[in-house]
Amino acid sequence: MIRSINLNADLGEGFGAYSIGNDEAMLDIIKSANIACGFHGGDPLVIRRTVQMANARGVSIGAHPSYPDLQGFGRRSMSLTNEELESILSYQIGALVGVARSVGAEVSHVKPHGALNNRAAENIEIATVVARAIRDVDPDLILLSPAGSFLTQAGREAGLLVAEEIFADRLMVMMGICSQDHSRDRFIIVSMSVLIKYPHSWMKVQSLPDQEKQYRARYTASVCMATLP
Repeated sequence: MIRSINLNADLGEGFGAYSIGNDEAMLDIIKSANIACGFHGGDPLVIRRTVQMANARGVSIGAHPSYPDLQGFGRRSMSLTNEELESILSYQIGALVGVARSVGAEVSHVKPHGALNNRAAENIEIATVVARAIRDVDPDLILLSPAGSFLTQAGREAGLLVAEEIFADRLMVMMGICSQDHSRDRFIIVSMSVLIKYPHSWMKVQSLPDQEKQYRARYTASVCMATLP
């Protein structure tokens, strides 16, 4: 039974002259930071500084790898061979591990980003490649994956410790897939009190008018928070 909820957020997604989100403010709220590894956001300096800020606050550091889609912020699906996908994952995770170690920090977990996370949630073959890539870099890394998804299944089958998550500001649909529609009228807010007080209950989430969906909250270990502006 889950007795507490870990709050995580996706950070370090600015690059060059572009700043995205208020990472410092988020680091005062969360316990786990998923740091972009350069393929959808982040650059060497941003990555290093974000790792240092997280480490100074005692926030656990995670790799947030994506498809190589800087212009699309990693939200566009790509058709890659299994070898290509495994290679870009090990490249990104390895880069963050190296940066972290250079400043006396360690990487504790991995959470795929955007379209890659969604594809892995609904496609067992892609999920298996993702889990294998993480395990081959470091079998002690925790996989942060959508609750009830194929990625969660593949992670466990690969022998990884898996923490299942939901999103606090996003519509969740079947198989743990996160909606990419960011329009305000589709946003939902998950009741944190429901998750914490009633971990065995069904969590009822209101989304679009006249539509309701229920999600089993029992095994949710982490909630992803929206980045503060």
